[in-house]
Amino acid sequence: MTSDRALYVSPIAYGCNDAVDAIGHGIDATLAAHGIEMRVICADFRDAGWTHTAVRAIDAAVKAGFRAIIGYLIDPEPLRVALSRARTRGLVVCSFIRPPYPIDGSVVIPAFDQGMRMAESMAAVLAPGARVCVIPGPGVPEEVEEMIGVAHGLRARGLQLLNDPTDTRFHNVSEERGARNAAHRVLSTFPEFEGLLPYNDVTALGALDVLEESGRLNAVTVISRNGSPGAIEAVRAGRSYGTWDIDPPGIGRQIGSLVVRHISDGSTDADEIELGPLGRLYTRDNINTWRPYSDRVPLAPFRLGLTALEGTA
Repeated sequence: MTSDRALYVSPIAYGCNDAVDAIGHGIDATLAAHGIEMRVICADFRDAGWTHTAVRAIDAAVKAGFRAIIGYLIDPEPLRVALSRARTRGLVVCSFIRPPYPIDGSVVIPAFDQGMRMAESMAAVLAPGARVCVIPGPGVPEEVEEMIGVAHGLRARGLQLLNDPTDTRFHNVSEERGARNAAHRVLSTFPEFEGLLPYNDVTALGALDVLEESGRLNAVTVISRNGSPGAIEAVRAGRSYGTWDIDPPGIGRQIGSLVVRHISDGSTDADEIELGPLGRLYTRDNINTWRPYSDRVPLAPFRLGLTALEGTA
């Protein structure tokens, strides 16, 4: 397999989200161990031209004789035709987040259960009937599922969910630490609440800044998701109560193994689905057992951009 190459289509620029980066590194390490070289294109979903960037890269990889396409499919529909075209040409197509059309294989995570466990952890530290707000994200399927799990868990444990998770006023649609805007809207709409559940760590870091600036940091319990280094440091500093580590490097390794198996076996079966890890919550009580992403997977530099694809035969 020494000449085999795979394209990974990441949904956000490298360095903007540690968990997304770690998923990519997990894929890369697994492919490299089997002699498959990974090239990366960042089709940032926040850019108006992200679809064009992704489709152009997929078509370039097909033309260059790549063996596989891997997508982190935040918005899968615009890539349906390009990915179907790649499969028709014999490339293995796998993804994180299952799209609503046939590909070779997907890894999904138990986001509902993760959300429910986060809510249960919140209930364990707040008084019965306490008020909780959420900051959802850009509407990614697994994030929507997480928020449904959060809402279910809060109700089951007798806590009050103040804001509607489907109300886009409170969403961090930009997937940046600029979640400050969403946090400001939560604080201005709900002057009093005891718990906050941002859907991921990037969102939590912006929200923590806003809570601190408003003088409410010590009055609000914050639990987020991903187990990323920045959120872990916030827990160590006592700014956040906890972060649910979904094991992004492990998710990446699982996707990579799926790709390797399909390339090796020449399987033509579509829609193989694997369930990713549940993960665990890290708080100040167990934070010394947390392992940095870099201890779980090599963080080898990616070969980034269309120039790494075009003109390669």
